[in-house]
Amino acid sequence: MERKFDVYGIGNAIVDLQLRIAEEDLTNLGLEKAAMKLVETADQAKLLQYFSERELNHASGGSAANTMIGIAQLGGTVGYGCLVGDDTFGRFYLDEMRRLGVSLRTSPVSGKETGSSVILITPDAERTMNTHLGVSADFNENNVSEID
Repeated sequence: MERKFDVYGIGNAIVDLQLRIAEEDLTNLGLEKAAMKLVETADQAKLLQYFSERELNHASGGSAANTMIGIAQLGGTVGYGCLVGDDTFGRFYLDEMRRLGVSLRTSPVSGKETGSSVILITPDAERTMNTHLGVSADFNENNVSEID
């Protein structure tokens, strides 16, 4: 059997919502610098409202996904197993990952939200992450199959 991928990864599909902020913003919000915490979408909405005047960058992410993107950029053939919701973030994620050269064999899950992370970046490049896993939390062995 011929191998189709150099590497196949499995992980969370997370849309990163990146914001450049000041140190005092973390203090004002009572957030621990450089921490990653799991939050609900309502918590993310409050953060996005607080920073509504700031430029927001969207990027496909998740640590395993970032590894797959890096391998693809170096010329490797990669596939990635994940779950996305049938929502705007899910469509963004599927489109961007394919454009970046990562093969995805997943269909959006109806009625579910794609994972997202509001990433607050201070001037010293420290990241404070507020992550909602969304449908990624539902990924299990039934979502893995041999790729044709």
